[in-house]
Amino acid sequence: MSIGTTPTIATSTGRESAALKAARILVERRLTVTALHRGRITARCRGDEQTYHLGYNPTGRGWWCHCAEMRGRCSHLLALAAVVDVNQWEGKR
Repeated sequence: MSIGTTPTIATSTGRESAALKAARILVERRLTVTALHRGRITARCRGDEQTYHLGYNPTGRGWWCHCAEMRGRCSHLLALAAVVDVNQWEGKR
């Protein structure tokens, strides 16, 4: 491994799982929460080639991300969900 590269943990398919990638995003400090207002959350996540915009809107579309891999919850959303407590705003506590 050369200096400056980040090791990845691959699944049996040879790809890094979304959960592992989310953890790596947090460790590498690539997620920034940009706003919290009335239960709405907006954030940005630095990807390998671009920055993704994502968030949570309790009265609209719920969790959302502008990445191309969006099938369910992507690694960007998993990282965001790990650092915010949406249940507090939804009154589920």
